[in-house]
Amino acid sequence: MSSRTIGIDLGTTNSSVAAYSTDTGEGGSLDIPQLVKPGTVEDTAVLPSALYLPHPDEFDRSACYVPGQRLDEQPFAIVGTFAREHGALSPHRLITSAKSWLCYRGVDPLAPILPWIDEPLEERLSPVDVTRRYLEHLRRAVSDDPQSQTWVVTVPASFDEVARELTARAAQDAGIPGPVLLEEPLAALYGWLKDHHSNWRDHISAGDVILIADVGGGTSDFTLVAACEKSGNLELERISVGEHLLLGGDNMDLALAHVLKHQLELDGPEIDEWEFLALVHAARTAKETLCRNESLEEVVVPLANRGANLFATSRSTVLSRATIDAVLRDGFFPTVHVTDEPKRQQSGLRTMGLPFESEPALTRHIALFLRKSLANVRSDERLSSLVPPDRIQETHIQPTCILFNGGVFGARMLRERVQQTVSSWAPDTPVRILPDADLDRGVSKGAAYYGALRATGRGVRIRSGTNRSFYVGIEAAMPAVPGLPPLVHGLCVVPQNTEEGVELDLAGEQYALLTGQPVQFRLFSSTTRAGDRQGTVVKNALRELDEAGQLELTVPTGGADAEMVPVRLRPRTTELGTLELWLEHATSDARWKLEFNLRAGAPSNSR
Repeated sequence: MSSRTIGIDLGTTNSSVAAYSTDTGEGGSLDIPQLVKPGTVEDTAVLPSALYLPHPDEFDRSACYVPGQRLDEQPFAIVGTFAREHGALSPHRLITSAKSWLCYRGVDPLAPILPWIDEPLEERLSPVDVTRRYLEHLRRAVSDDPQSQTWVVTVPASFDEVARELTARAAQDAGIPGPVLLEEPLAALYGWLKDHHSNWRDHISAGDVILIADVGGGTSDFTLVAACEKSGNLELERISVGEHLLLGGDNMDLALAHVLKHQLELDGPEIDEWEFLALVHAARTAKETLCRNESLEEVVVPLANRGANLFATSRSTVLSRATIDAVLRDGFFPTVHVTDEPKRQQSGLRTMGLPFESEPALTRHIALFLRKSLANVRSDERLSSLVPPDRIQETHIQPTCILFNGGVFGARMLRERVQQTVSSWAPDTPVRILPDADLDRGVSKGAAYYGALRATGRGVRIRSGTNRSFYVGIEAAMPAVPGLPPLVHGLCVVPQNTEEGVELDLAGEQYALLTGQPVQFRLFSSTTRAGDRQGTVVKNALRELDEAGQLELTVPTGGADAEMVPVRLRPRTTELGTLELWLEHATSDARWKLEFNLRAGAPSNSR
């Protein structure tokens, strides 16, 4: 057993790392060495998840060296603080939000498509390779001997299995052996429990339902955890997770940049695409300054523009606190009713790129999540028993307390707006805020703590298996009708909340497999059908379930000719937090692993 566990929060905007000793339990957040300007490396609390691809003649590589970095790697890239700051002046060479591309099925995540901008570049990188470079930087920063450590890497709870597989691949390619994947909202709660190990029971008691609201730079994640008493002990169990939302601080920066663009164009020339990208980065910096310092009423926002051979700042505007209040609090966190629906995309056409949410109001998304959580809890008798009757409202599950995570909630006004809005949905029981959350590094601390807990068994463990149920698509037996595709049903192969490290057996289900020919399985999932058991068939999977990926396999022929062999499907939940599906020969010991098609759904020429 390794004596140290490393936790990595692979954030959309910022990444962080922490470590704990499994012997002493001591540890905490670690600073990360990174380039802050050419020739200067400093230790900082977080690594901005930004990568800059310099022009071949822009910098002497030796001036951009960070200890352990491979200067001969092609293409040469800079990550971290200097990448973000310098990239704001040359945004067509800056890559941000790479993590969000891992879960977007509209592109090939293994293809070199980033930066996603129509300007000529010498080379581009794939979302997986960008992710690998961030993880490699973090791995080098904290360990000379990665094999002797236990590594936990966090992912959004809403990541599908393909995105998890891509993250695990990037981590392994970065030299991280056997990375354990942990959901970010759970990691945030683990981090809070570690920080409050001596008094957490003063804040959480039996009957509490905790809403974890994790709003990062590019994504938002919601999770519900129930606290209940069993055999005299207070236990925690996750009861619901939300859908993947491409909505977060990046959207807020974009909205503020549009306001600033309008201000600048009132008395100046029109801002072009390049200048607007630079303005988005400047808006982010100004927003963070105002949110950190409540005594400031406004900050100056410079606009970088480009000449033929140099950069200069010739125009500026002001971002005021009143604008922050109007755009962020009233635009992204309006007061809504619990039955208010998020608005969906209305236009039949949209430009290519990340599928950002068309509804910016996060409070509407929280309301929808709590309504869907009610459906999930009601579908399973055991989950229903974990939630007190007064928490089960007619329309939704009503939480008793909120744990905030993510830099967005550094603004007190946004925390208070969410608290007030959620409280209004059941006025008799006001919602509490769990105090003193580490918004920026709590996830990495929680990941490291979770790794130590797994290794030693010491600490508070949140019961959580698979966060959704999984189904294999099967075609309905029905006569063929011209122009009408066969109806696809979903066969439940892994029920929700299946524990890690479990191998399941689908008794009686057999398939005929032709050797030498590729076979494909469609995988579906659901976060609202906790009551489904193994073998449950869900009619019309395309309507009732979420498509979760495609699995492929070609079984080699044993001889010269192809043959039909009987096989059984055997799912397995791994200790590393991933799902595996195997085909086993029905009459021998032969077995074959189905592999996720990591490029499924992507255009052949994504970029």
